[in-house]
Amino acid sequence: MTPATRSEMQRLLATEFERHGWTYDLNTVPAILDEVERTGTVEPHRLAANVPTEYIERVQATRADLVDAITSAIGGRALATETRNTLTIHDNRYSIKFDAGAHISGSTLNTGSQISIQGDSPSEDILDAIATLVSAGLGGEWNVEAADDLAEMVAGRADITPEEIQRRTLAAAAGADASQVKELLREIASGTISGVLGTWIVAALGSLT
Repeated sequence: MTPATRSEMQRLLATEFERHGWTYDLNTVPAILDEVERTGTVEPHRLAANVPTEYIERVQATRADLVDAITSAIGGRALATETRNTLTIHDNRYSIKFDAGAHISGSTLNTGSQISIQGDSPSEDILDAIATLVSAGLGGEWNVEAADDLAEMVAGRADITPEEIQRRTLAAAAGADASQVKELLREIASGTISGVLGTWIVAALGSLT
């Protein structure tokens, strides 16, 4: 068995689905990976059997096609260990998942760190939190609630400029491939993040596609 994190499996499945011309669905692929996490194994026939018929008909595929795609993408792989950062915003705690051994580019932080910020925290701490969120999002772990809290905080801070947000977003995205960036943009588009934070994260990521 070849070890792969959930985010790596998500990227592999997304790439395989796109190769077949199938619409990437924000529910279907995560549901497949939820089942892998639940059982601890990759069994393509069982995973394909759980995919809704509505999705299969919509992409004009068969369940056998899905079995083949899942086998090609993640067959023979086993879930690897992932680590988490704890991000606290206005006393709201969020557990942010990363691939094991990951580094938050553009920051002195490594995974396993605890980041706690309030409205009067130094701007660099808040930018670290943004980098943490973007890095996790690129790994398939975008946290809508944390993003909303950060957006509210950034809106009240004149010392955190759109240019700084964009710079830290680009640094956090260093090394990400196009499929990761596109997936995160889809996640952001499906949520409620707004204001300066949402605008400039999207602008920065959009420049990479």
